[in-house]
Amino acid sequence: MNNTNQIEKSHFSPLLNYKQTVFKLSNILRKLREYSEKLNLEKSIQLTDDVLQRLENNSFSIAVFGEFKRAKSTFINALWGVSCPEQNGHSPLLTSDN
Repeated sequence: MNNTNQIEKSHFSPLLNYKQTVFKLSNILRKLREYSEKLNLEKSIQLTDDVLQRLENNSFSIAVFGEFKRAKSTFINALWGVSCPEQNGHSPLLTSDN
């Protein structure tokens, strides 16, 4: 295997692992849904459907909280892959004190 193939495979490795994990999780959730239907567990069916839909849509919520001026915005920007330093003390993403 040449170096280019190794670089390409290592670059896509996290994405492949993610997709494999999502696939496995989806299968487990479908089995859970089947069992929930057999047992008439409506709330479990609804929750399972919601998680399956989020997996299919790649829709997730992440909460970041902590003390004032502790690099929360920097962390969020790193998750987004954004590399823009704070300008004039203002972070590039919106934050809330609530």
